[in-house]
Amino acid sequence: NHMKRLIILGVFSFSILFSPPKTTASSGDWGTVQGTVLSYGTVQYPIVGAAIQLYFYADSITTIAFSGADGTYQSVVPEGFYKITCGGEGTVPQIVDSVFVVGGETVIVDFILKEFPYPASNVLVEINHHNNLPFITWNTRNSVFPDYNDNVRAGTRAFSRYKVYRMLEGDELIPESWALLYDNVLEPFCYDTGWLSIDTGTYRYAIISAYSYNAANLPFQIWSGMALMLL
Repeated sequence: NHMKRLIILGVFSFSILFSPPKTTASSGDWGTVQGTVLSYGTVQYPIVGAAIQLYFYADSITTIAFSGADGTYQSVVPEGFYKITCGGEGTVPQIVDSVFVVGGETVIVDFILKEFPYPASNVLVEINHHNNLPFITWNTRNSVFPDYNDNVRAGTRAFSRYKVYRMLEGDELIPESWALLYDNVLEPFCYDTGWLSIDTGTYRYAIISAYSYNAANLPFQIWSGMALMLL
């Protein structure tokens, strides 16, 4: 068998901008798609049970394969163009489009999946009547899938810190106008200690969860919901 190798790195979709021709496969026009699904990081591990969906453009049929204990998968499919999607629990799905499978040949499509960067959620604010300061709380980044919390798997994306911002209502989509209150919060709560010195207005708060890939990348930041507070 001839073998072609295609490795998908990062979180993105790759598309070739043309309409794939429809292909009708005879009994001999079958090829093989195979590969390995690994975690992103300096220490990679096989992802077990990841679903690999192969969408066949010619007849709109999707074939599904699953990665095994060593992260590998294989699927024998009719010759033609495919869109291949790979995803596992707690990971960001990846898509590679317009993969052409030649009858009698093998094309290798490897995936390296990053764990989902769980955001903070349910941001709430209330005035503490002892010090008259807003007390901001939020849910932790990963209450849904606790198995993916900090450093469970060495070398994978790890939580770094929370960043807390205050903004005037109406400036939600202008992050350069936000006031950074804290850059390194580790617990899901804090006070707005500058509250008594700001101008009268209606304010909102944003929590950003910063993550590291344990590689040379900058922390990945994902913006969470906000809470409304009147002054």
